[in-house]
Amino acid sequence: MSQELTLYKPNPVTASLPSSPAVVRGLDRTELAIIRAAAAPEIGTMPAEAVAGELRKKLPMLAMDVGCKITPGAEWDYKVMRITEVLQTKYPRLALPEIRVAFDMLVAWELDDYLPRSSSGQPDRGHYQQFSLEYICKVLNAYNRKRGRVLSKALDLLPPEFPEAQGRPERAYPEKTYRDCVTAFLEYKYRGRMPALSSIMRGVFYDILSRAGLAAEFEVTADIQRAIFQSAMNDFARAGEVGDLERLRKKGETAAELQARAAIAARDRELERTFAWMVENEIQITDYVTIKDEN
Repeated sequence: MSQELTLYKPNPVTASLPSSPAVVRGLDRTELAIIRAAAAPEIGTMPAEAVAGELRKKLPMLAMDVGCKITPGAEWDYKVMRITEVLQTKYPRLALPEIRVAFDMLVAWELDDYLPRSSSGQPDRGHYQQFSLEYICKVLNAYNRKRGRVLSKALDLLPPEFPEAQGRPERAYPEKTYRDCVTAFLEYKYRGRMPALSSIMRGVFYDILSRAGLAAEFEVTADIQRAIFQSAMNDFARAGEVGDLERLRKKGETAAELQARAAIAARDRELERTFAWMVENEIQITDYVTIKDEN
């Protein structure tokens, strides 16, 4: 199986939710529509051609639902290409069926609490006769906020015997750890940089966000291996350890002794990428990582 086909899969957390009877019983019809749509492969894991092909079929119908008309041609082809790029960059964790659910909720006024407000204080559902990229993002941003709350509710409904790795992250660590994770994210969000964290805490926070369905699996890429190799070579050179320097040079970038360091670097990169994605998509971390009120 090719790597492309291997990656073409849903998030294991969202994919598991519709199969739980407790989740199905505990959600209303709209909430069930969200988790069932979210169980499909994530947009970010799909080839761009596949996403664009589906959008060409789906978007004209959605435009018709909200009172817009799409004219086929070069301009529309370009717009589909740009929408595909933005979806895969800004909304990689969404599944294609969720776009239809988002617009169904929009026309049923079920996103009103999450939409921006107009000058009169009313929910801004307007497309202003343009089925534009900006309009689509407005709808998906509102949907993302609702989606976070629904996924959080669904995870809370999972029975205790459900495998822990796919349950609520709070089952694995003390309460203070979750508060520290939330604090670290908020510091990143409002200061624009990663806070100073020990390697252990970075690992714990990555695990919490992974269990919550936010952080993806990390990958040790060639550039990470190259950077770790060069760093180790520099360390040996500065210490004057000529024998170790030559030994590592012969083993190369994939030397077994470097793999643990490379994995940590890949994990840390994914943690920061997850924080950045959450900020860009206005994900509220407390919708996924709940902390108890101490009062």
